[in-house]
Amino acid sequence: AVFYDPNLSEAYYELGIIYGKRSQYKEEIDSFQRLTKLDHTNAEAYLRVGVDYFKNGELDQALRCFRQSDRNKPNQPDTLYYFAKVYEQKEMYPEAVYHYVAAIILGSTRLAEICERIWFISKIPNQLQMVLEQLMMIKTTGRDALWEEIDQYIKKDTPSGFRRQSDKALQ
Repeated sequence: AVFYDPNLSEAYYELGIIYGKRSQYKEEIDSFQRLTKLDHTNAEAYLRVGVDYFKNGELDQALRCFRQSDRNKPNQPDTLYYFAKVYEQKEMYPEAVYHYVAAIILGSTRLAEICERIWFISKIPNQLQMVLEQLMMIKTTGRDALWEEIDQYIKKDTPSGFRRQSDKALQ
């Protein structure tokens, strides 16, 4: 479709998805960047370009895309998750933990992975107190049980895989 109508933004989106599934990240970035030029408000396109930049190690470019995605559609758990991953890579641990915790609060489906990343950050010298303070954000949302489970997990010696008590009861 983009060959017939180069202004058709949906076609660039679909083409970007196809390139992504084929791990053709340069082409995927190109498709989503063309989409963002046609539709500056498409948060998903900015997120996808940012993820590709992240995968390519272009952290500052990734952050710019995530910021634009967040401006267009604020407080999305996936955007916050990728913000956190970039900040963690840049060794900006307070920012990373803040965004991981915010993603948890907003209902991220990546809870186990996020808890494991927070656990690893908590084991870096001089980071535990900051991690525990950031985790208090969860408690202030009235989700004391979740806070307690994550708090106990962070205090473990090994990251044995975070699983909520409610998840264990389902088995």
